[in-house]
Amino acid sequence: MRLNLLNILIRTLLLANCLNKGGQNLFGFDADGLSTYQEILTYGTNTNQKDSNTDSIANGQAVALGYSPAFNLSAVIDHLQSNPPSGLYTDSQMRAMAFGDFVLTKSAKIQR
Repeated sequence: MRLNLLNILIRTLLLANCLNKGGQNLFGFDADGLSTYQEILTYGTNTNQKDSNTDSIANGQAVALGYSPAFNLSAVIDHLQSNPPSGLYTDSQMRAMAFGDFVLTKSAKIQR
């Protein structure tokens, strides 16, 4: 309980400090590409960890890719690596792709 209150107090002080500077804390404390303001109020991520949810994608990178940095994408990444779609790309091409690359797949005929 004491630790939670201390954590809340620290976050409140960090936010107040950020707001006093006009929200210009551009890089936050963990250099993940998100400001302290964004980490505390917008995404609810940890201001001291580049990758708050430990999915190997930095918070700022997740936002740049259009994902929430609070959502852990480990299961999605593991599934795609274990079960690469077949069709338009060879196995070696799929392995060479980075997370966030555009992937096309064949679709089944639409039944009406």
